[in-house]
Amino acid sequence: HAGRLYGLNTIGAAAGSLLCGFWLIQWWGVPGTLVFAVAANSAIGLACLLVGRRADTSAGERASKKAPPRHSTPRDEAPPDPFEPTAALVIFAVSGFCAMACEVIWTKLLALIVGPTTYSLTIVLVTFITGLALGSLVFGWFADRVRNCLALLLATQAAAALLVLGVSQVLGSSQLFFAKLIFTFKDHFGLLNAAKAGALFVFMILPTLCFGAAFPLVSKIYTRSMARVGRSIGFAYMVNTIGALLGPFMAGFVLIPLLGKEGSLKVVAGTQLATSVVIAGLMFKRGARDPRQLGVMAAAAAAGLLLCVLYPSWSHRQLSIGKYHDFEDIRPVLARSGWLASLFQGTREMEKADKGELVYYGDGIGGFTSVVKYADAMGNTNLAMANSGKTDASSRQDMETQTLLAHFPMLCHKSPQSVMVIGLASGITAGEVLHYPVAAMDVLEINHQVVEASRFFNPWNGRVLDDERTRLILQDARAHLQLTRQTYDVIISEPSNPWMEGLAALFTRDFFALARERLRDGGLFAQWIHAYQMDWDAFAMIGRSFAEVFPDSLLVMMSLARPEGDYLLVGFKGGRHCGLEDATALQPPSRNVVLDRPAVLRRLVVSETLPVLFGEGPVHTDGHPRLEFAAPRLMYHRNRQISDRIQSKK
Repeated sequence: HAGRLYGLNTIGAAAGSLLCGFWLIQWWGVPGTLVFAVAANSAIGLACLLVGRRADTSAGERASKKAPPRHSTPRDEAPPDPFEPTAALVIFAVSGFCAMACEVIWTKLLALIVGPTTYSLTIVLVTFITGLALGSLVFGWFADRVRNCLALLLATQAAAALLVLGVSQVLGSSQLFFAKLIFTFKDHFGLLNAAKAGALFVFMILPTLCFGAAFPLVSKIYTRSMARVGRSIGFAYMVNTIGALLGPFMAGFVLIPLLGKEGSLKVVAGTQLATSVVIAGLMFKRGARDPRQLGVMAAAAAAGLLLCVLYPSWSHRQLSIGKYHDFEDIRPVLARSGWLASLFQGTREMEKADKGELVYYGDGIGGFTSVVKYADAMGNTNLAMANSGKTDASSRQDMETQTLLAHFPMLCHKSPQSVMVIGLASGITAGEVLHYPVAAMDVLEINHQVVEASRFFNPWNGRVLDDERTRLILQDARAHLQLTRQTYDVIISEPSNPWMEGLAALFTRDFFALARERLRDGGLFAQWIHAYQMDWDAFAMIGRSFAEVFPDSLLVMMSLARPEGDYLLVGFKGGRHCGLEDATALQPPSRNVVLDRPAVLRRLVVSETLPVLFGEGPVHTDGHPRLEFAAPRLMYHRNRQISDRIQSKK
């Protein structure tokens, strides 16, 4: 019954995660969803009070007819033996630690494989929780039907550790399989997410079933008296919860930054397996078992721990560039590979299509960052930086955007002295800022691995981090803007794409308002925005949110040759004063861009009346994060709708 209750509660947790992650927040926003949750919980509480009052009344009537005994002594007391309940608690704590640590690591791994969108992360969470619930239900039934619950508990937890290793190895090498799945269903959003959920459920069900077995088995072992069932289960659950709290903390803040995902999974699986082995050894010692059985167990334990050393082992080159959103280079591989071949031979097939050399990869709390070196037809060396598999900077393809993100706002300001750049990436944008006579520049970056990767771009960024005017701040941009008292003449924001989980928060009206508060009078704010993987409704929603905060603003095209590419929103505090006509050539000149006549940049301005251009409609806010749910639906959207609409509006 304990397993059934815990299983039902956990199924409810999975349902709540699914509803919030796909629909409720999207429909009602954060405040509306919280009101719904509070109302539902209050209704449950009131129903329990009513049912409880009726139960008390019925019990009182029965008690008045039959006097209760003076003393009640439980008949199911078992002789106290501290070993089994203590061992069960230790396993329960370690199981909670390993299960939640594994969830964190798998979530970060699968972000590289199925995409770091809010929908994908919801699917991973729901699938994991569902497996725990089913494990509790299944093994709750077994707990009342087996004689040695501790032996079954040890077997399930050892199996969980070995299954984590096996599943992790397969998942880390499954890029081609999931790329094929995503490519097949990319035009059907509902089917795509159902296919992702089904595939991940198959991968994750066995280890999560074993993790879920812990609660009912430990409850059976630790509960020695029906008179103390509440206290026993409550204490055991507390111990498990402490482990479940330490697991994500250690995985996110210690293990992944120090060891990466592979090393972290080895430590987690090894910890769980070693705990099971030690307690099994103590059981054998207490039971005076046959030495031959002990030898077999020792050999099996040694083999299992050896597997923890060897696996998982993945191709970092394969993980460096996500195959979940760009299929141009792998279309031939997708066409010739079957489903099973793509799963078990995918790494070998992808290596045939890979171009370039992996020169850096960093795996930390901020994500997975990589730098790949390519050689073009002329023999020139080019670099590309990717975060969570999404290319965010390069030494060639993105040079227009990286340079103009700095030059356009800097040229528009009369005399910029203090500048903030949100997002370091390659450092090229920040490096271009230093071509102007600024006194100080703050560079905000949340990912330490990006800082290390940016050093590879020193030939293009002018060694920006070594300049005495540069102050690198490893901090979330919103947290810094909320906490700092510093004000700036120019703020440049260049986050990654808003379909990446969490980054839509840097495109909200609230964020734009926060940035405006940190501008000095006469300052300006520049926000990067893209037109690819976007439709007009989502693009206009961002522009509308920006225009509400900055009524005096511009929409700037990054390239006349690629109107479906990148754009820049420029907002002014204290009246428009863009002085491109009076600007002179850069001194010293940049090696990345030639600007002998900066006034020609006026041709890139596509609108000076953003409220008129974007019209009336919904806006993207912290309370109603519409873009976070809209952007992932548009990842495979390819057309010139936005550029055509802008031209028609002009």
